[in-house]
Order: sequence, then structure tokens, then C-alpha cells
Amino acid sequence: MLKIIISGCNGHMGRVVESLCANDPAVEVCAGFDVLGAADREFPVYTSPAQFAGEADAVIDFLTFEGTPTFNSTATMNFYGVEEDQIIYEMKNGRLTRSGAKWSEENGSWELKTRTLGSYVISDQALKSPAGNSTDDNNTNNGTGGTGVDNPETGAGDVTGVATALALASLVSAAAVSLKKR
Repeated sequence: MLKIIISGCNGHMGRVVESLCANDPAVEVCAGFDVLGAADREFPVYTSPAQFAGEADAVIDFLTFEGTPTFNSTATMNFYGVEEDQIIYEMKNGRLTRSGAKWSEENGSWELKTRTLGSYVISDQALKSPAGNSTDDNNTNNGTGGTGVDNPETGAGDVTGVATALALASLVSAAAVSLKKR
């Protein structure tokens, strides 16, 4: 069973992910992080990652830009607080794909060159479809390179519409995604 932690678990995206996990017997939400603390949840909620003393296989965080803003020219977005060994996925056409972000040694952050900001999922583990196919098949483990591999079985289409409509920016504790598997 895959044990995950949802960062921003009290937000709408966190609740959607929780409901998707509840319908998957291979996944268990073992904890959540949220600056608001505990809400009526089926798992413990912590305001700080330092409070969590259990074990987990993955920490999942979200970043969604309202209305998918676009630019007249290519912009560079930096993901600060996301470690080099973490993986950034992007929601594209209702599917979860590996983002085109590259690690910048100079800035100590992931950099994504884009004209449109959308919805991103950040994980410290490669995400797999229920069929067991990793979205990481054609890319290196640290996320350098590749334009993305579709992961059509994740239920991402269910999440994309909600994420875009709600425009939720869940940047709850960048340290949460830095939590390593114990």
C-alpha cells in the first residue's frame, strides 16, 4: 500500500485528492499538512512537517494558477523550496505529465520556461498509474529533461477542472515537500 501525505489537505484540491485516494485500495492518506491545522479529517493533520513522526512513501503538493495566465513571450518560473530530487508534474489536456522544468544549479531551484501557467503537482516520488506504469519511464529520476510522459489513469481529468475553476494556490509549507521518506 502506498502511504501519502497531502500538503494543503484542508483546501479544495487536497480534499479532491483525498476522495480519489479513498476510492483506491492501494493508497492510504497517512497524514496531511495545512497551516490551518486539523479539520474534520480521517487522518492526522499537522501545521508543520516537523510535527510528523510517522512514515510515508510520498508527499504531494499542488500549485494552481487562476485562469491559466498567459504571457506575450516566454517567461521563466522558479520553483523555490522544491528539492532537486523531487519531481514536478503538470496537468495538460486533462492528463498528468512530467513538466519541462530543469534544475538550475545557479539558482538552486527548478526553472520552467513557459508562456502559460497552469496546474502543477509536486512529489518526492515518481507517480504511477494504477496499471503500474511510471510517468518517469522516459526521464531521469531527478527530472532533468523530457517533455513529459502521459499518465492517463490517475484521475487527473477529474482534478484539472476543479483546480482551474477554483484557482487554488496551495503553497503550504515548502518544507512539506522536502520531507524525505523515513
